[in-house]
Amino acid sequence: MFQTKIDDARAAKFAATSGNLAYDVKSKGFEIGAGYAWDDGYVRAKYADIDVTINGQPADSETGTYLATPMGQIITLGGAHRFRDWGLTLGADLEVVLDYNKAAPGNLPLKGYEVFNAFAEYSPLEYSNLTFRAEIRNLFDRTYADRATYGQEFGTVTPLYQPGRAFLLSASAKF
Repeated sequence: MFQTKIDDARAAKFAATSGNLAYDVKSKGFEIGAGYAWDDGYVRAKYADIDVTINGQPADSETGTYLATPMGQIITLGGAHRFRDWGLTLGADLEVVLDYNKAAPGNLPLKGYEVFNAFAEYSPLEYSNLTFRAEIRNLFDRTYADRATYGQEFGTVTPLYQPGRAFLLSASAKF
């Protein structure tokens, strides 16, 4: 559980009349998580419920620039397992962000989203210092704006959406 209270916080604003405005910010909520690990893997689950106000009103991404972001409820699940005899690790994670209806007056509620990522990693048994990794991010190609994205609660702003499905390949060597 947490509660952070900041009085008279200043944020960078570029309009000349806004450069010295101060805000009272309050962030409160809780996070709870559980996990289980074994020799070759793990599973984890986490739940967060975060509420942010600025000057007593629900936070928005304009007033909260550089100070706070409206978050709401977020569920994260993940896990991985290493198949030692094959040098192969498989894993995935899921982030579920619920709708956030505590919008500042005149703003739109924030839409929820789900994003699923998966990976496979291969380390040849005879060259344990080498690792090859393949990832798929946003497997189901969802269109969403991350909660930290500016402007999604304003009807006049098109938010910057996260990339669609992405494939990544990487190799690393330890020496």
